[in-house]
Amino acid sequence: MTSAGRRLLFVPIETKVREFHGKLLFALLAAERGFDCVLGEQRLLRRVLPYLDHGLYIDKSVPDTRREWFGQCRAMGNRLAAWDEEGLVFFDRRSYRELRLCPEAFDLIDGFFAWGDQQSTAIRESDEVDGGKVFVTGNPRFDMLRPEFRQFYDEPVRDLRRRHGRIILMNTGFPLANHFQDMAIVRKQFVRYPMYRTPGVLDAFIESQRTAFAAFKRMVPRLAAEFPDHTILVRPHPSENRDAWRTLANGLQNVVVNAEGNVIEWILAAEVVLHSSCTTGIEAFYLDVPAVGWRNGPDDRFEQPLPTALSLNASTDGEMLGHVRAAVTRRAGNPLRKDAEARRIASENVTGMEGPLACERILDGLETLDCRRRRRPLAAKLDRWARDKAADLRKFVENRGREDRSYAYQKFPGLSLAEVESAQGRLRTVTGRFGGVNVAQVSDSCFLVGEPC
Repeated sequence: MTSAGRRLLFVPIETKVREFHGKLLFALLAAERGFDCVLGEQRLLRRVLPYLDHGLYIDKSVPDTRREWFGQCRAMGNRLAAWDEEGLVFFDRRSYRELRLCPEAFDLIDGFFAWGDQQSTAIRESDEVDGGKVFVTGNPRFDMLRPEFRQFYDEPVRDLRRRHGRIILMNTGFPLANHFQDMAIVRKQFVRYPMYRTPGVLDAFIESQRTAFAAFKRMVPRLAAEFPDHTILVRPHPSENRDAWRTLANGLQNVVVNAEGNVIEWILAAEVVLHSSCTTGIEAFYLDVPAVGWRNGPDDRFEQPLPTALSLNASTDGEMLGHVRAAVTRRAGNPLRKDAEARRIASENVTGMEGPLACERILDGLETLDCRRRRRPLAAKLDRWARDKAADLRKFVENRGREDRSYAYQKFPGLSLAEVESAQGRLRTVTGRFGGVNVAQVSDSCFLVGEPC
């Protein structure tokens, strides 16, 4: 098939350590199905989009913050689809719609790929959106948790164990108590969501995270003292201020703060995982690693039911230490993997863990949408390039010395062609596929996966 006859997808990545491997797998499988995929860092992909042919852009979510961008993307001549990268865990179905679903943005997409039946139901219960657009598929990120991809992480896991020995992994998730940015900026972002406009709700959520943050800070030196033969590995959330954890680790010889790499390899290298209402509790469940979730006591409004249901849970320091002690002594996998109720809850929320991959299910859905590649005339590309360069110059003059890219860099510290090719090689080894798929660099941290340019 010539490139003119192939369909074109744009696949943005917001947080590299979370999304890169799953979305690369998706792009490689798509290439085998006759799609060309431009895969890259979200901000940079948006900047090169006006110079590329028209295709279908798959965004990471559909909240109110996406509405303006969706309009711009459609105005460029592209179609739109989406899944919700953070849509697996939510307080309840009503709050999901208030936090993650903007009817005006949803109206601009052609299809939405849900994690599972629970998320699909939350969307279809709304009278303001077209539920017929929803495909229940699962998410590419969780394809990488399946047993057939476990070998992909063998070498990183061996390396982590060589460097750190026996690992107790603490995944922190307290951006409202320990955000990288100033809290005034964070508050301004959160009040864009309807749920947090109700007086007192955002303050209560912040206080809940502060309580859990304090509990985890207490736990670090206690774990270090009780388990001197283990490395206590603190892995901060991508939006957190890592210096708070580094300061706490000072003087504790067996405590390491590290947020590098995909969390899957860290979970596989660990003997037990600690979290607080975090997706990593669900990932640990599927990877058969014991997970201990922190519960904030009587105020459970801001507790995520799914990771709680798939974890051992603790509401006191003593209970958490007891679960950790049992896990590192037993070293016999996650006991909830054999629990019928836990497996039922997991299957209601996550599709694609058996049978066809989530990637394949999404591609089946895309086959029904308009993903045609439409050529952009050269004159239009040059005109857009000239206008954008002039705008960039104005922005530079206006914002000189004021723009801070450190937060964006923490979430996406760049991506090289060598990294993409290395990950492609590992996926080729695991699957025996993708030998005929080409990868070429389009711009900084953006790559064409498919036929050569």
